[in-house]
Amino acid sequence: MPAPAQVAAAERMRYPVARQYWAVLRAVGAVRLDGGLHVQGGQGRFAACAGSAGSKEKYAIVALVAADDPRAQTARFLAAVAAVERDLTHAGWGAFSRDAADRQYLTATRGAISLSLFDVASAFDTVPPPTTVQLIVSGPCVNLGILAPYLHEVDAVAPTPAPLPPLKVG
Repeated sequence: MPAPAQVAAAERMRYPVARQYWAVLRAVGAVRLDGGLHVQGGQGRFAACAGSAGSKEKYAIVALVAADDPRAQTARFLAAVAAVERDLTHAGWGAFSRDAADRQYLTATRGAISLSLFDVASAFDTVPPPTTVQLIVSGPCVNLGILAPYLHEVDAVAPTPAPLPPLKVG
């Protein structure tokens, strides 16, 4: 069983990710193109890092961005998502670029935190066109050692700053 200090270290990894997640949600909520956007869900969990063969984990919060008006035209939805990307870049996130680990996502970074958005523009030709965009805010990959096998609970993350649920180890 992991030591209390290891659990506390993993617990502390979640808050920088959550703070950036809440900042991203404020940017999403500020977009008013075509009636605006909203975020659905918000689930945080530790996940294995790509290419680490399970030796490193990161804390990630995943949510969906959708148009406030479900009848919104696809082109307007794309424009609203592009406005979010632009606003986040102006707010200190790096430029969004194709993610080398998963080519379906555009990713920007701010310090050690990454923000990935599903590249909805590349899916424009699908039938029916997408009505949501997956948003992922994740922390750095770290070696959690003995703790990693115990961290598979999913946290419900509130859409506004609030204490995260206690880290469940088991």
